[in-house]
Amino acid sequence: MFEQWAQYRNGFLQAQIKGISAVCINNLLEQEMTKRQQKRNRCDLVHRDGRLCPPSANYFESRARLAYGFWALPKLMKELGSDNRDEQWRAINSLAEYISNPLHDLVAQHMNGGKHILKSERLISHLYDIVYGRDSMMYTASEILDMITKDNDDVYYLQEHYRALNYLTDIYSRDVCARSYPPSLWRHLARFFELMPHQAMDRGFFMILRKRINGRLYNYHIHDMKCFALLLRCPDGLTQLLNCDGIKELYLILSDKTKILSTYENVVFALMNGLFGKRILWRCAELINLPDFIVNLAKDFKNSNMQLWCLQCLRELGAIPCVKRYINESFYEDLKNIKCLADANEKQRAELLYWLSREVYHITNLRLREREKEKVFSELIIYFKEFPGSMLVGKSKNMRKKTKSHSFELNRNPKLD
Repeated sequence: MFEQWAQYRNGFLQAQIKGISAVCINNLLEQEMTKRQQKRNRCDLVHRDGRLCPPSANYFESRARLAYGFWALPKLMKELGSDNRDEQWRAINSLAEYISNPLHDLVAQHMNGGKHILKSERLISHLYDIVYGRDSMMYTASEILDMITKDNDDVYYLQEHYRALNYLTDIYSRDVCARSYPPSLWRHLARFFELMPHQAMDRGFFMILRKRINGRLYNYHIHDMKCFALLLRCPDGLTQLLNCDGIKELYLILSDKTKILSTYENVVFALMNGLFGKRILWRCAELINLPDFIVNLAKDFKNSNMQLWCLQCLRELGAIPCVKRYINESFYEDLKNIKCLADANEKQRAELLYWLSREVYHITNLRLREREKEKVFSELIIYFKEFPGSMLVGKSKNMRKKTKSHSFELNRNPKLD
């Protein structure tokens, strides 16, 4: 064990000197450093009058007992999940200094150092406690929580082993009207909402976020609104949105000219996720000028996400015939002239225009039946021209039977049978 620890010190000298063991190199270096320190103390002009020297600094006493050699990183990352409190504390402080080097930082990210933090229950609970208490280190703790949940597997692991949503519920329900939270904590929360919105709904996050949005808290349209939109991806979220008339609340945000937001991206995102179900769509039809605001936002080609979601909202709203007619008559040329930078946006715009130009009979079997009727009558006209005196007698009896049977099939609606 001691030989392994010795290999972590003075890595440069050990790489250059091959004939001496690591323990001997470390001992020789310590002896040389002791001699130089004693010589420095004898030459200290400040304490030459006989006063006692101050005690040595204890800054490094709380650090790990090793110098940062070539193999220090995996050892430190492993000790993050140690059950020994002192060993874990030294590893945390040492790793913080070690990854201050940008090269070591990239190596640590490549080695998935966050997964070692996930294995320490005491460390995870302490991070959430820091955020709950709104400590001065709250922003740092939030950044750590954000970094360790980059992968979906890490999010599931955190919820399965530590019930992370319970911690987050306590944090956000402690003061619903808290002015702000760190952006990294919002990103951490959004990953749970994206993967498990049902569990978030069970813990009352819908009402928490709705109160914050109605209170128009700081940057509510960026962080709060995005998490609120993610909750609408489950049936329970849509049900509560309908019960509280959330569509009207989103409409008021879009139509409020006294408070212009820096971006409406997440507001449109929430509206797009909420446009599912006939009752919600008919509620949108009552808000007559709702498509006006969406079309105006769709003209902003610099924000590709918002433009794509606006086009999708118009497509969903067009499921109501009166809304589709209103969009087609009022904004068809505007949509035709919209500039799209992303290929996905251009494709969505083309599909929307094609869909708006189609009438009702294009999307049912009515047009097909009309064509078949025209085909039968054209055959009859041609036959009469060839046999003008037949008057559907003799050879024309088969044609008459065929016409009657065919016309009966065309007039029959299979959906009503």
